[in-house]
Amino acid sequence: MDEHDNVTGVECPANTLSDAGSTDVSQCLAVAECGKNKYRNLDEHDNVTGVDCPVNTLSDTGSTDVSQCLAEAECGKNKYRNVDEHDNVTSVECPVNTLSDAGSTDVSQYLVGAECGKNKYRNVDEYDNVTCVDCPVNTLPDGGSTDVSQCLAVAECEKNKYRNVDEDNNVTSVECPVNTLSDAGSTEVSQCLAVAMCEKNKYRNVDEDNNVTCVECPTNMLSDAVSNDVSQCLAVA
Repeated sequence: MDEHDNVTGVECPANTLSDAGSTDVSQCLAVAECGKNKYRNLDEHDNVTGVDCPVNTLSDTGSTDVSQCLAEAECGKNKYRNVDEHDNVTSVECPVNTLSDAGSTDVSQYLVGAECGKNKYRNVDEYDNVTCVDCPVNTLPDGGSTDVSQCLAVAECEKNKYRNVDEDNNVTSVECPVNTLSDAGSTEVSQCLAVAMCEKNKYRNVDEDNNVTCVECPTNMLSDAVSNDVSQCLAVA
């Protein structure tokens, strides 16, 4: 070193430190170490920051360049990427009644879909359109059902009765209104069809095959029009 070589001690760049006696800037080591899924970025002014890895990539603690962020598999529609405490990556189904786009990286990216009411189930088509579909005949689900398999079969009602479902989803078989008949398995009162009314002094008789005829009241008995049972034929003095 000659008389013109001036030696000075120069400060290390921001966010770095060096040991005493360091002879080159490369011996100034970064202070902060970045955590998992981040990498250390050094800007043009030598400021050091921990930057998140790009979407769908992960890194180990202490990564010093974006190239150390390694790509992970992208999750399909209606799933999101979950990274556990050990950096294991899995694709997890979105919560019930929610949907997501392909590539979702957090549970917060799901979109709420409509919740279907009683006796319907949620159907999602190939384009992710959500509709509420009626359960098949003689089945019922609970509110919020998300698949047709959740429509559970209920008992079928016999002839001349119809199935009634109350507001609590209790199912009962109810007699059709007077002067109406229905087939077995009827699910609504509108399926009870009116039959002909009998005239005075006759009553309506329904045989085992549901054939309806008007029969004369027994001797010395009378009835009003629309009588639907022999018990309505009343004796006369």
